[in-house]
Amino acid sequence: MKHNYIDNYNTENWAEAKKGLEKYLKENPDSHYEMALLASVYKEMGDIDKAMFKVSEALKLGKSCPNVLWYFAAISEAYGRDDWARTTWRHLLHLGKGGLSKSICKIDGDEILSILNDSRYRLYLSYKEEDKSLAMRYLTLYNKYLKEGVKSIYE
Repeated sequence: MKHNYIDNYNTENWAEAKKGLEKYLKENPDSHYEMALLASVYKEMGDIDKAMFKVSEALKLGKSCPNVLWYFAAISEAYGRDDWARTTWRHLLHLGKGGLSKSICKIDGDEILSILNDSRYRLYLSYKEEDKSLAMRYLTLYNKYLKEGVKSIYE
């Protein structure tokens, strides 16, 4: 069953996505993916503290879910914790496709590859002012995988 909150999220209709996700979570309070998605909505709406709290809850429930880990990293960066963000993105890369495919979540291989490549890009952005050499390594790898057909939300 497809939920409207996905369409609202994908079209950046944050108020409606928030309403739909909050409703869904009232009926499914342990759904770590929707919890992380709601945290992302809070971040997009500018409530970083609420986003960090909600994504931390999601992480407790779905600590091996690649999507939850990715949202945790992105929200941690917005929260001012670049160290948490970088550690999490590097952890995702360390786990790789093989490790992430063993997650509690059933995510297809292409989506896992996309999460991994998007992690490379976020690491590039995170390091580009501080360590240009390291940043360029991440960007080079990101571009390599794009050329191989890996999708990215940053294309």
